[in-house]
Amino acid sequence: MIKSVGPISTPVSLAPSETRRESSLVRDTWHALLKSPSGRVGVLLLVIFILLAVFAPILPLQDPLAQDIAGRLMPPSARHWFGTDELGRDILSRVIYGARISLTVGIVAVLISMVLGGIVGLIAGTKGGVFDRVLMRLMDIMMGFPSMLLAIAIVAVRGPGLFNTLLAIGVIRVPIYARLTRSTVLSVRQLEYVTAAQSIGVPSRRIMLRHILPNSISPIIVQGTMGIGTAIVEAAALGFLGLGAQPPEPEWGAMLSSGYIYILRAPWALFAPGAAIFLTVLAFNLLGDALRDAVDPRSRHN
Repeated sequence: MIKSVGPISTPVSLAPSETRRESSLVRDTWHALLKSPSGRVGVLLLVIFILLAVFAPILPLQDPLAQDIAGRLMPPSARHWFGTDELGRDILSRVIYGARISLTVGIVAVLISMVLGGIVGLIAGTKGGVFDRVLMRLMDIMMGFPSMLLAIAIVAVRGPGLFNTLLAIGVIRVPIYARLTRSTVLSVRQLEYVTAAQSIGVPSRRIMLRHILPNSISPIIVQGTMGIGTAIVEAAALGFLGLGAQPPEPEWGAMLSSGYIYILRAPWALFAPGAAIFLTVLAFNLLGDALRDAVDPRSRHN
C-alpha cells in the first residue's frame, strides 16, 4: 500500500533578469576604460577633437580658405590665435577644419583594413588547408613591401587625392588585421563550445559567423583603435609629399609641407599642425592601450 505524502512542491522558476543580473560587455568595458588614467586622457582628447571637427562650421572661425597676402606669416595675436600662413590664412581655423579630414582618413582607412583583413583572416583561420596557405602567402608578399612605399605606389598609380589616400592606407594595413584575425580564430577554434557545435552538425558557416567571429573581434577592435593614429600619420606623410588631399584643402600634412620652409621665420606655421597630429595620435594610442586592458579579463580587479 502506497501512502500519500501530499503534493510535491516544485521550485518556482524565476525570470533570468530576477535570478541573474549580467552587465553588458560594452558597459563593463566602458567603466574599466574610464578607470584608467590613460583611458580618461585619451577619451578627453578625442572628444575635444571630434567636437571641434563636427561643429567647425558653426564655430566663430575665420574662413580657412580666405587669403590675405598683406597679413601673411603674422605671429599669433588676438585676431589670429595661431598666426597666419604664407598666404595669410588663419592657421587656427585651418587646423580645426583639418581635423575633419585627418579623422575621416584615419577612421575610414582603418575600417577598410579591418573589414578586408578580418574577412581574409576569418576564412584562412576557419577553412585552413589550401585557403590558409594561399591567403597567408599573399599577406606575406604584401608585408614584404615597406608600407609607405606601397602606399605611395598605389597613390601614384591612381593619382593624388583624398579618396586614393583612404584606399592606399586601407590596403597597406590589410595584412596586419588578416594575421591578427587568423591567430585569434585559430585559438577560438580549439575552445569547447566550437567543438560541441561541430559535433552536433552545426554548419561551418554558422559556426564561423555566430561562434568564432564574435569571440575574435575584441583584439581586432583594440588594434584598430591604435591603428587610427598610425593611419593619421601615414595620411599626413602622403599629404606632406603632395599625394594626399590637394590644395587648398586644410590637411595637416599639407600644412606641414607648405610651412616647413618658413621654420626660422614663422615656426608657428609648423607648430600648430604638428601639435594637432601629435595630440591626436597620442589620444588614440592612450585609448587603445587602455582598451586593451579593459577587454582583458585578467587585468580586471574585482
